[in-house]
Formats: sequence, structure tokens, C-alpha cells
Amino acid sequence: MNSTGYNEVNYEELGELVKQVLEDKKTLAQVNNVSESELNNLYVEAVAHYAAEEMDEALTKFTYLVMNNPWNRLYLVGLASCLHAEKQYQNAMVFYGYAAMMDARDAAVTFRIGQCFNSLGMMKEAIEALQTSIDQSYVSPVQPDVRSLAQSALYSIQ
Repeated sequence: MNSTGYNEVNYEELGELVKQVLEDKKTLAQVNNVSESELNNLYVEAVAHYAAEEMDEALTKFTYLVMNNPWNRLYLVGLASCLHAEKQYQNAMVFYGYAAMMDARDAAVTFRIGQCFNSLGMMKEAIEALQTSIDQSYVSPVQPDVRSLAQSALYSIQ
């Protein structure tokens, strides 16, 4: 453990692992005979830890989930959200980016990328991401709540 209270994870290496698994189209869960049911149960636990703001536990569980099945967008978004909450914005954007590649219509993921850019002081990129999120929010499935958040965020930084 480090001084922030959670285990050090090299998210660059994890990002590379996800990239390799995506290219080979085989998951560690498949290799290690970990059932979808086991992964789904762990996901429920990870979400509960995230909701309780227990980021050490949530990060550990979401990291395990992503390592075992990076094809599941929910796992990627969960890991990215934990990293985002821990102010690891660059790492969060990597995993939000993978999730965005799997569903380019998800305005919420693009909104969160915009938040990360904003937190990093990358205003041009933040504005672009937030505008993209607004545009995406009109595409089915329509996401008016995300649109409203993105519009407010865009207004506050312009």
C-alpha cells in the first residue's frame, strides 16, 4: 500500500493488457475459467464499494474485473470512475476511452472525459469533449440529463 491507502497499480500496464486482450479477443476469465456469474457478483460488490466511497476496495475489484474481462463496458466505466474519483485523470481517460470505443453514443462517458480534461487544465480539449457529449445526448438513446450536465459544465468554463 502507498500513502494514499490503496495498492499501487500500474494503470499503463493494465491499459496495455486491455489493448492486447482486445486485439486477441480472449479474456483472462476465459483462460482461468472464471464464470460470468462470479464476475457479475464481484461487479455488484465493486459498485457498492464505489457508492460507499470505499475507493481502495472499489479500485481493487474493478481492476480485477477489467483484467479478467475488458470486453465488459461496465467494468471499464467502473474502473475509470474510481480513477476519476481518485484524481488520476490521465488513467481515467484511458479507460473511459476504451468504453467510448465500445459505444460511441454514450454521452456520459464523453462528459466524464471532458471533466478529466477540465481538471487537468486542458480547456480546449474539455470544451471539445463537452460539446461532443451534448451532441451525443441527442442520439438514441437520448440522454437529456447528461446534456444538462454537459451544458452547465461548458457554460462554467467558457
